[in-house]
Amino acid sequence: MKIFLLDYHNSLNSSNVTFTSDVDEFYDNFLEQHYDLLISNIDFISDVKAFEKVYSGYKIILCEYSDNLAYKKSLEVADFCYSYSELYKLMHRIEYLKRKIYKTRGSIYKFDDILYNFNTKTLYKKSEAIQLTKAQQELLEVLIKNRNNYTSSESIVNFCEYIGSIGSIKVIISALRKLGFDIISKQNLGYKLKE
Repeated sequence: MKIFLLDYHNSLNSSNVTFTSDVDEFYDNFLEQHYDLLISNIDFISDVKAFEKVYSGYKIILCEYSDNLAYKKSLEVADFCYSYSELYKLMHRIEYLKRKIYKTRGSIYKFDDILYNFNTKTLYKKSEAIQLTKAQQELLEVLIKNRNNYTSSESIVNFCEYIGSIGSIKVIISALRKLGFDIISKQNLGYKLKE
């Protein structure tokens, strides 16, 4: 897993981390190589936002104090936000993302006229790209990975970052069915993608 760290000091000290505190160096080098994760100090949030349209990887913001304002500002641009006192949580998040990325790297799911690319998080129907919400992406990935088994609503909520409640699963399932996915639901068992 390749990580780019834009911060005043290298708090990660890892061989797979490219570190800089120079914004110009960040702009020059970031897009040259594919990075799986961008970690940035909150002071560089406008620079991270500048790459929003060209970088689809994970983004984490670090800040001195994670108050409501900093947290809200960070999540408008990034996927996660941690304070420097929570670096142990950041390390757990990196390990989780590493497992998630390696499981799906190079994976493509194809069924009839539907194709889902795990790397780009893009769904294609009849060769046309279809925009999915992050919750739809996560739920679809869980159903694809467990397509031979039922997945309970509780497991789905535990697996997915962007699905906050069991009630929202039904809405997302309905949206995925409208796209052409045959999703079976059984009481007390959960959901299964039918092929």
